[in-house]
Amino acid sequence: MVARAGQISLGVRFRIGWGGACLRVDPAALRNRVLVGREVVRQTGIDADSILKAPTVPDLRDALVAAVRAASARARPGAGHARAMAAIEVVQAAPPEARLQSAQDGVASRTLRRDVLAAAGLPLRCLAGIVRFQRAMRLLKAGDVDTLGALAFEAGFSDQAHMTREFRRFGGFTPSLPREAPIVG
Repeated sequence: MVARAGQISLGVRFRIGWGGACLRVDPAALRNRVLVGREVVRQTGIDADSILKAPTVPDLRDALVAAVRAASARARPGAGHARAMAAIEVVQAAPPEARLQSAQDGVASRTLRRDVLAAAGLPLRCLAGIVRFQRAMRLLKAGDVDTLGALAFEAGFSDQAHMTREFRRFGGFTPSLPREAPIVG
């Protein structure tokens, strides 16, 4: 199959906090953006010639994978990034009541929030909300809970109304009428 402009879309999704480090850009500058063609080079510094000149879809995929691997290999995250990644891991894994407190353990709250914003392109509170939403979607999809109240509790929301507001915010739907949404796990 030969790819024509506008016919095929391929993309890259980095783990939370790694896109900016690998691409050497402020992740907030890429939030809610789609980069096309030469804009990729301007924004990320990736050598996109092999990507832009790929004659077939498999060649395009291979060139994209090679470019991302090269970008990942040259990533040099600093101490702030390490703190941010530790906080992100805590937010993703810890019980809801302990998350933010243990994420801040030994680090000033403001420093940690600044580090997470720099690494992930999102404020820590927003990122925690997204992680909670994703956790609720996984539980909902797996059918592991009997009621929406139990789902809210298991996912770490303060109550069912809070969960419903966050579902509308992050998914555009309510938990009682879920839609297919990409789940990052």
